[in-house]
Amino acid sequence: EQRKSLIVKLSLAKARPVALANRIMDGESADFADEISSIFKEAGWDVGPTNRTFLGDFRGFLNLFVTGDNLEKEISLITSAFQSVDIDCHPEKIKEKSITDLLPNRVYVVVGRK
Repeated sequence: EQRKSLIVKLSLAKARPVALANRIMDGESADFADEISSIFKEAGWDVGPTNRTFLGDFRGFLNLFVTGDNLEKEISLITSAFQSVDIDCHPEKIKEKSITDLLPNRVYVVVGRK
């Protein structure tokens, strides 16, 4: 039910740039990142490859950050879509050098520990 609802809500903004990131060497966060990536793809977003190098830790929520400008609408839509299905999602500052090989002009959805 959550998946269907997210696809409907995220379909409102097709072809937007997004990518996922998860904690390095964390299978559970990698699986969740892959699931979220498939939701964005099904909703028609421009999904970059999942980055598996995140060294930080955000426990219990999805973090959003951008690698470009003018992506406020995308952040707002992603935040409201996930919060509408009771998944905590909001922007938090990422420590410098805690993630590598980022694509430019993307909204990153970062999956931490459960």
